[in-house]
Amino acid sequence: MTERKKHQVTEYEKCLREYHKASPRYVLILETNLPEDEKRHLFHQADLLRQCGNELLGIMKRNLEQLLRTKKYRGMRKSYSKINKSIKALQQIKELSNVQKRHLKDLQKDLRTVSDQMNEMQEVYHVTWDHCRNAMKDLCLKKCIINSGIRVAA
Repeated sequence: MTERKKHQVTEYEKCLREYHKASPRYVLILETNLPEDEKRHLFHQADLLRQCGNELLGIMKRNLEQLLRTKKYRGMRKSYSKINKSIKALQQIKELSNVQKRHLKDLQKDLRTVSDQMNEMQEVYHVTWDHCRNAMKDLCLKKCIINSGIRVAA
């Protein structure tokens, strides 16, 4: 029988733990004079919102995983980071020659085109803020949450 491998804690997970320890958390406690029926209704609405939030998280996570799985998008991310590094290296030079200035402008133009292509792919795979908002509206309407604070455009 093989032994089970222990999970190796990465540097990222260590930093994340330290961040969570250092980040402030506040709890607001208010007193109210609500009848029991209204309290139950309020807690029910909060639970429905929690369920919608979890469902939305699942939807967006699936969409993001599908986007990141594509070879084209991964290639665009790599080219974006390479171009960005090149731009930063050129910007650190105090005095640029005319050739370097032209090269910098070309790199910035390339960065914009790659960025636009990435944004288009994000729209195709529904990984945008607008899709997230609309999906949450649909989920809240499906669960009949009336006072959720989400405005539904007519």
